[in-house]
Amino acid sequence: MKKHKYSGMLAILALLVMACSNDSEQVIIDNDVTLQQIYQLTDSYINAQDTATGNAKYYIDPELAAIDINATIDAYNEDSSDPDTYFAAGIAASYKASEGITPPNPSQGVDNASNPLDYVGKYHVDILHHQLTHKQNYIGNHGSFRYERSTEITRNLLQQYGENVQPSNTYTESSFKTYYRQLKQELQSVNFLLSEIILKMKDEGKITTVESQVLHAYFTMQESASSLSAYIQYSIQAEQIIVNSNYPQQTKDFLLFTMATARHDFNYWNQ
Repeated sequence: MKKHKYSGMLAILALLVMACSNDSEQVIIDNDVTLQQIYQLTDSYINAQDTATGNAKYYIDPELAAIDINATIDAYNEDSSDPDTYFAAGIAASYKASEGITPPNPSQGVDNASNPLDYVGKYHVDILHHQLTHKQNYIGNHGSFRYERSTEITRNLLQQYGENVQPSNTYTESSFKTYYRQLKQELQSVNFLLSEIILKMKDEGKITTVESQVLHAYFTMQESASSLSAYIQYSIQAEQIIVNSNYPQQTKDFLLFTMATARHDFNYWNQ
């Protein structure tokens, strides 16, 4: 249990303020306040999970959601302006991870109207469910998975939702298979813990330190949750903290995109 580890970081962040110019000082002060709120919220929810009675820890096969969310984050970081890219990669990864598993039905009641990117999570699950229940549309001869056909279906559905998307060449059939194999191996190395993958993303320069701190705390809570409802309540509150923060818009969008996708995705696979 990664309990109380966040509060110790606050003093370090506060010390950094002393070395900054007036212009940058305001940014770090604001970031420090936001991180304090995220860490305090995370600690309070983790502590509540420890003291909860009568609740068995809810279980989701980690391979399902972790591969999906990781692939979606990777694709978003490659081109956040292209929804075809970040929807297609995550959904294709979900298909590969869920072969042989009966897909659940999307449930209601997990929307967050205060997150301006909540629609991303909703689209993600709607398209995912459509593809998992219409596999015949993108399975080739001898049951082989056709990535480019999956991408085409994703693009068509996004256009029906009013998204203006163009054909993406992020992956070919063979490059996606290579990416998926490497992604699965990397996730296996940390037991499919997204909290640990987030730290690797920071070390590899894919996300900023602040983004990694927020998301490491966020996914630590998800991994510690004793119920789906506790995680969803936590996520909605964490998202509100980000909405109210003074982070740069690019950082806010990335965090809100990731949290919306994770909230809807974990809810879907828990059904």
